[in-house]
Amino acid sequence: MAGRRFRRRAAFSFIFSMLRQILIYLAAGLGWAAGVSAQTLQVAGSDLLQVAVGEPLAKYAQKAGLDLKVDFSGTIPAMTQLQDDKVQLAIIAAPVGQQPSAKDLVVLTYAYQVAYVLVNPDNPITEVDRDELMGVFGTVETDVTTWSQMGLAGEWSDRPVLAVCTSNDDGVVQELFKHVILGGTPLKPGVTILKSGVDLPKMITDNPNIIAIGRYAPDQSKALYVSFERSTSTTLPGAAGDSTGDGTGGDAGVVPGGSKASFAPTEDNVYNGDYPLRLPFYIVYKPANKEKVRQLLQVLYGEEFTAHLLDQHFMPLPDTERKRTLLELDKAK
Repeated sequence: MAGRRFRRRAAFSFIFSMLRQILIYLAAGLGWAAGVSAQTLQVAGSDLLQVAVGEPLAKYAQKAGLDLKVDFSGTIPAMTQLQDDKVQLAIIAAPVGQQPSAKDLVVLTYAYQVAYVLVNPDNPITEVDRDELMGVFGTVETDVTTWSQMGLAGEWSDRPVLAVCTSNDDGVVQELFKHVILGGTPLKPGVTILKSGVDLPKMITDNPNIIAIGRYAPDQSKALYVSFERSTSTTLPGAAGDSTGDGTGGDAGVVPGGSKASFAPTEDNVYNGDYPLRLPFYIVYKPANKEKVRQLLQVLYGEEFTAHLLDQHFMPLPDTERKRTLLELDKAK
């Protein structure tokens, strides 16, 4: 009888101890939430990231009970609000070399919109250069109309090259492609424009003569390596030798001249600036707001929001760089 009472007291003691630990844990969590929500945090951003980041961030704040205001109405208003101290953090889109100066701001590389050059998996071509892309899609003197002009022989030599691109309703890949490859000139009239990239994989599967520009990572299709003439001596703003204020490097500039090399659209190649068809997104804040936004940055660079980016066909930072950023944020506590 005494043994049963002893075991019962021991069990109650163990349960009480566990409950006490849980209460301590919850109190710490509530204290963190209270610390964050003691003042309203305001975040503004690019409308391109409204679905991928803006909406999930608003839901996260509501679920966590955080006093957070989110406005993803565009890059220009976001930067204006940041400069006027109306928001503490902005997530913006900026072409390579045109990101805000890191002199008075902290500028962190966050993600990318990537334009993929896609072909049928049975097509033997593996890489393409800027001149060939200009001939296929642009209004230039050298008009590429057959696959022999792109180096293919045998049964492919006389096959027509059918150019396809998604519309401006499907992200910014068309404008990105025109800016980087065509120098801002329009697509040639013969390019087929799709309203949505959702139909692109099936179209490429059904017709092996297609070469397409789209924002969806290849699934039923094959992404080509892309080469662009790159300078070996010139560093543009945002290149590895130019500080963006975050120590993460990336976003090397692309300039005419120098040697040619082709690169696949992998996370590392996009981050390092080797794959040219990408639009970077940056997190920007004033140094004085570092402590206010640090925990929010940990959320944005965490697994949950990385998954949101991927779900909406944006490319996050390489895993090693993202984790390094999180580690540096953690050290800043």
